[in-house]
Amino acid sequence: MKPSFGFVFTLSLLMSFAVGTVMTFAMALNNGQPLEPILVLTQMLVATVIGLVVMLVLPIARLGEKFAEFFGAERSGLAWGLLQSVVIATVMTFCVSFGMTAFATGFGTMPDGSTFLIRWLAPIASIWGIAYVATILALPLATTVAQKVGGKKPQAA
Repeated sequence: MKPSFGFVFTLSLLMSFAVGTVMTFAMALNNGQPLEPILVLTQMLVATVIGLVVMLVLPIARLGEKFAEFFGAERSGLAWGLLQSVVIATVMTFCVSFGMTAFATGFGTMPDGSTFLIRWLAPIASIWGIAYVATILALPLATTVAQKVGGKKPQAA
């Protein structure tokens, strides 16, 4: 049985907000940017919207479930959540970082010679771990809220 749109939308919105917010602060600190309120709120909004679109278009949560199943993790167990979070955090980190980098600096080469590709991929290694922890912490709460808002999540057969 396929999950309801309400469930998918709520889960996607909450996960996008959680991971996007954490990535906003992590990327700002990683790049040495000041934490100005308007800049932070704008980047949080951009990160949340990018994450929401990505999670609605790509079946990231389902891919995470398949990944956990592949390794034989027990549904609703600790290993299940840790393995599912690997996929969610990885896809979200790459996609949100891409969008935030494009939004903040554009696609061109900077005066210092750094290309978009370098600006996009350079922080991934340090930010992925932060996004992974945020995903692990937010996923159970987001799933519970999504179940209350959008109906029960279907269990695997």
